[in-house]
Amino acid sequence: MAGLTLVSSGANVKSWTFDKISKEYSTTLVDTPKYQRPDVFGFVRNGSGSNWQRNLIRSILMGNPIPQLHFRYVFSKGPNGLEWKYEIVDGGHRTRTVYYFLNNCIKTPIDCTLTDVDGNQYNIGAMHLSQIIQKYPVLEDYIYNLSLSVVEYENLTDDDAETLFLTLNDLNKMSPADKRNAINNIIADTNRNLGAVDSPNAFSMFTSRSFIKNDWKADYTSLDAVSRESDEIVSWAMYYLYSGGIFAKDSSGKPRFAGMDAQSVLDKMYRDEYLMRELAVPGSKMEKNLRSLLSIVNNIVVKNPRLDIFKKGGKWFAGPLKKLIMLVAEMHNVNGTFNFSKVKINTDDFFTSFNRATSELKNDKNVKPHLPYQSYMLVNNKVHVNSVQPDNVGDTMYPFHKVFTGGARLDDMLYIYYHYVTKGYMNFGVTKLDKRRDFNKDIVDTLLTEQKNCCRFCSKLLTDGNYAVDHIAPHSFGGPTILENSQILCSSCNGQKSNGMTLQDVVHLCERMNVDVQLKEVVVGLAHAVITSGATDRLSEGDIRTVIKLVFGKQ
Repeated sequence: MAGLTLVSSGANVKSWTFDKISKEYSTTLVDTPKYQRPDVFGFVRNGSGSNWQRNLIRSILMGNPIPQLHFRYVFSKGPNGLEWKYEIVDGGHRTRTVYYFLNNCIKTPIDCTLTDVDGNQYNIGAMHLSQIIQKYPVLEDYIYNLSLSVVEYENLTDDDAETLFLTLNDLNKMSPADKRNAINNIIADTNRNLGAVDSPNAFSMFTSRSFIKNDWKADYTSLDAVSRESDEIVSWAMYYLYSGGIFAKDSSGKPRFAGMDAQSVLDKMYRDEYLMRELAVPGSKMEKNLRSLLSIVNNIVVKNPRLDIFKKGGKWFAGPLKKLIMLVAEMHNVNGTFNFSKVKINTDDFFTSFNRATSELKNDKNVKPHLPYQSYMLVNNKVHVNSVQPDNVGDTMYPFHKVFTGGARLDDMLYIYYHYVTKGYMNFGVTKLDKRRDFNKDIVDTLLTEQKNCCRFCSKLLTDGNYAVDHIAPHSFGGPTILENSQILCSSCNGQKSNGMTLQDVVHLCERMNVDVQLKEVVVGLAHAVITSGATDRLSEGDIRTVIKLVFGKQ
């Protein structure tokens, strides 16, 4: 920004030796301010580090200059109460790399050789610091006395630190998400909290990583941690809800949703004062809906990290994730308002149908390719063009799978959405919640007493309240909400049972309903014959309905 200089009022340039960095890092140096990029490289003790880290160490060891680090004094809580500490404003990756090298977590590059003024050569390639010192003791003092230039700021507010960080990185290849991440407001805080790879509260589809071939790789996605792509996916999910979805219109009748590609719409959203005020209220509707939306997407991605339409071995990446966010959100767009309390999605059923529909659409020769900037509508369950393509936008056509894995403008999203609708998309694992299925408090208390506060399936003690009251005969198939048709299961067992029934469920139901011996033999015999004749231990929907009819007299 205008008027901002690297050494401003209250700032001093100091030399920090490797020895000082080693001592200060774990005591008075804070390396995780919210505007700073996370430790995306990670490290493994006695590992070798990333190529970037190894090359940085070589450059420093050879005496090559590197950009200044920028620290500020902050009043921070420590073991002895509030105390002054240093906080990294800019240079987190560089500082951490030096610290990890000093603690034998990063090796030198394999071809690293140092030469002193007398012509002596020191071959220190592919070594940890301890190995270097053991082989060349003379290098110990040299290494620990190497220094980095640090600008220390004495009076820098949070907003000033944000501005300084953005200014210093303006000439770097800094992603738009990185810049938004540095904004000092609750919108940025919320998205960092739910999506940053270094956030303890982020969803596992973003944070779960494995160390493969000297680098950390995401287990479920192909999102780039360095560019903060995971934060950005959360931002796009917030934007989808914030804008009202693909069918939302403004007061003039124009679409409010501008697609999920243009960075400018996120930049604008991050400065929206109305949204800031809404998120500042604990338990706001936006935050609840955002968490619900991301939770469903997370469950789908974690259980199914690969999709048939992707290239062999490929994982979820930005394009398909944006489409998935749209589809899940629209399944909850009840009467034009996102409501995650009225719709429940079985993520296993959803993915099975979703994957099948995706593959069918990819291979269906009757699915017409997409021309950019054309709008669409649905007529007799067929997708039709609803507008004329503008001039001068090109005439390249894109097949369904290219649109699904590619861009996310409004026209791309509508093309994808309407084609899924033709495959029965709105029924992908969806169960509309019905208040008539809720058990009252008396039934719950009676069940807890009967089952001695334990899960009926696994006998786990339910002391933490993490349980569900289940219909033995599923409510979705006509099972009534009465004590005799109820049981309490832990959350894990309830999730596995879902809306199915096994032979054991049928026997238990007959016992609770106290059906006469003859009827019990008929019901159990039916269930046993169905199960033993097939490859599954679960009854089909038709057989469940037959059991319910026999036991409760319901159609």
